[in-house]
Amino acid sequence: DGELASADGLVEVLHVLEDGVRSAFQLVAASGPMCEETLSGVIVSVDVELDREKLGSFLQGGAESSERFGPFSGQVIAAAKESLRRAIMASGPRLVEAFLLCEIMTTSSGLSGSYASLGKRNAVVVDEIMR
Repeated sequence: DGELASADGLVEVLHVLEDGVRSAFQLVAASGPMCEETLSGVIVSVDVELDREKLGSFLQGGAESSERFGPFSGQVIAAAKESLRRAIMASGPRLVEAFLLCEIMTTSSGLSGSYASLGKRNAVVVDEIMR
């Protein structure tokens, strides 16, 4: 009966770990580590290793262990979020800047204002045709 309770506890801990890592990934993907950017093209592989002795004492502790360790799922999310952010930064991430090709038509009196506005936005004028 003790082994069955221990197995149920292990399954519960694994569910908490899985849900916590999934939630952490969603948080990190929504606001990346460089400038709170949305991440794209990121794959994460998670390997889990559990220490049987520590897990056994945690499961046998019951309510006392949950008080001692605090809200377990919140700790998993916080630790996984920080780990994911550090792993992304260690992989050499890049920021991607949007590119827009457009045609602007203006009068000669509005030309200087157009160039000033484009200059503020790091725009590059490819071609200029006067008509």
